[in-house]
Amino acid sequence: SGNEKDLARTLLKRGDLEVSMGNPGNANIYYSVSLKTWTKLLNEEQEKSKKEDETGNDEARHCHLLYNTGMLHVKQGNYKEAEELFLEVVSIGEKDTRNEKGLTTLAINANNSMGNIKYKKRRYEDAATYYTTAMELRKAIASKDEDGNVEDPSCREEL
Repeated sequence: SGNEKDLARTLLKRGDLEVSMGNPGNANIYYSVSLKTWTKLLNEEQEKSKKEDETGNDEARHCHLLYNTGMLHVKQGNYKEAEELFLEVVSIGEKDTRNEKGLTTLAINANNSMGNIKYKKRRYEDAATYYTTAMELRKAIASKDEDGNVEDPSCREEL
C-alpha cells in the first residue's frame, strides 16, 4: 500500500509537470492512472475503517487529484467531464467543515471553477449560485478559525 501511495503521488506530480510543459494529453494519462490508484487505495482504507486522519489525508490527495484532472479537462474544453469531477470534489470537501484537511478549500476552488464553466456557457444564474456557495464556504471556515484568519490556499504545503 505504501508503494502504491508513492506511485500515485509520483504520477500526480508527473501529470503536473506535463501540464507545465504544455503536454495536456500526457498529463491526462498520468492523472488518470493516479486517480485510479488513489480511488482503489481510498476504497481499501475505508473498508478497513482506519483512523479518520489517515483516511482524511488520502481523501485530501484524492480530491486534489480530482480537482487537477478537472482543471485539465477545462483547459481541453471538456466541460462536462470537468463538471463531474468538480461536483465530486464539492461533495467530499463540504463535509470538512473546519477545513482541517484542506478539503473545504478544494471545494471552494471547485465551486469557483463550476461558476467559471457556467459563465462561459452563459448560464449566469447557475454561475452566480456556484460563486455564492464558494463565498459562503469561505466565510464558514473563516468564522470557525480561532484567529479569525482565512488560510491562503497558495501557502498550503502541496499534497
